[in-house]
Amino acid sequence: MGSQSNGQLVHMHPGNMSQKQALLAMNFTPEQYNKCVSVNVYSVLRQVYQGSDTNSVGSATEKITNLKRKAPEDIEHENKLPKLKVSDTISDVELNKEHNDVKENSEVKENCEIEESAPKKPKWHFDNIRASEILTQKVDSLVIACKEDPQNIFMELMNFVKPGRPFVIYYSVAEPLQNLYMSLKSLSTVAALRLTNNWMRNYQILPDRTHPEVMMNGSSGFLLSGYILK
Repeated sequence: MGSQSNGQLVHMHPGNMSQKQALLAMNFTPEQYNKCVSVNVYSVLRQVYQGSDTNSVGSATEKITNLKRKAPEDIEHENKLPKLKVSDTISDVELNKEHNDVKENSEVKENCEIEESAPKKPKWHFDNIRASEILTQKVDSLVIACKEDPQNIFMELMNFVKPGRPFVIYYSVAEPLQNLYMSLKSLSTVAALRLTNNWMRNYQILPDRTHPEVMMNGSSGFLLSGYILK
């Protein structure tokens, strides 16, 4: 995603904090950092399907409305105020009008103080809304790298991928990807499935002796890739 591109990246993680050390170490511009939205996978899915989260607008509005409601003693005080009669003088009418103006001004000031004291929504609340809008419009590709069994995660997130777009799943061992491979083979919504090993062996090539290097990095894994049709 270059500076001239309008692409966006949704980074979903299972915990409370996202692991973005590698991304921050790249020294990208703030414009490019803002194209990456890091959200909790459970919160953003709840936002997509239910349209709300634990800090929804409705709950905050209800709290403010309850604070704005008048206390019983205020209502009782209003009922005890003398009602005007036809024989009341003009001075009494002006006095009551001045009393009402002062009371309205105090209520407006109180309401403003309540609105200012209302808790501000955290940043992740707006990130969930932004990520849910991107997922609703469908994405161009899907990349999964997790420590959990990837089958349930893939079956849930594949619904947000546009038809004809690729996906790739990384896992450290082959067995979970083999099970997912067999499950997807029976579906008509995916095609061009490939299960590969990304471990590269370095060879030492010398006269009359060619063999793999004695000391190699054992970090490796397996990739399951394909295309989503619909």
